[in-house]
Formats: sequence, structure tokens, C-alpha cells
Amino acid sequence: MKSKIILSLFVLVVFLAGLVSGFYAGMVGASASMSAELYAGGQTMRAALFSLEKNDIEKAKATLCNSIKTRINILELSSPTLSDQQLSEVSALKQHWLHNNIDKNLGKFREVCI
Repeated sequence: MKSKIILSLFVLVVFLAGLVSGFYAGMVGASASMSAELYAGGQTMRAALFSLEKNDIEKAKATLCNSIKTRINILELSSPTLSDQQLSEVSALKQHWLHNNIDKNLGKFREVCI
């Protein structure tokens, strides 16, 4: 009887430890990808600023356009892994921000980025 209680407590402790470590690893992994994305965005802006300081406007435009295109591709590639709610949020964001702004200024967007 005593060994069953000890075994049950051991199994419970192992289960809870696994649950807590899985939650922690998930949070660390999610924050690491967000940090990496923020760092990459900062590096892109920094490169564009350096190009503008050197009066190399074409290189700054190319850097920023490549960054925008990369983020659009990331959104497209992540679509299969998103939940329905996240997918609708991304679609609404793309519809509102990308399509409305690009449709209104399509000529300017093409001049700059294409």
C-alpha cells in the first residue's frame, strides 16, 4: 500500500514536471522567435538608415522592399500552421494594410519595389 502511494506520487511529480517544462519550453521558443524577428527588423532599418546617410537611396529602397516582401512571404508560409482565429486576423491585416494601401498607391509601390 505504501509503495503504491509513493509510486503514484512519483508519477504525479514526473507528470507535473513534464507539464511545467513543456510550458516553459513553449514560452521560451515563442519569445525567441519574436526576439529574432524584432532583431531582424531592427537590422533592416539600420541598414536602410546607413544607406540613406550615404545618399544611396536606391539601396535603401531595395533593403526596405526586400524586408516587406520577406515579411509577406513569412505570412504566406505560416498560414497552414495558424489556427482559424490567427488566420482570420492575418487575413484581415493583409486585407486592410497591404491591399488597401497598395491598391491606393499601386503605381508608387511598383515604382519603388518592383
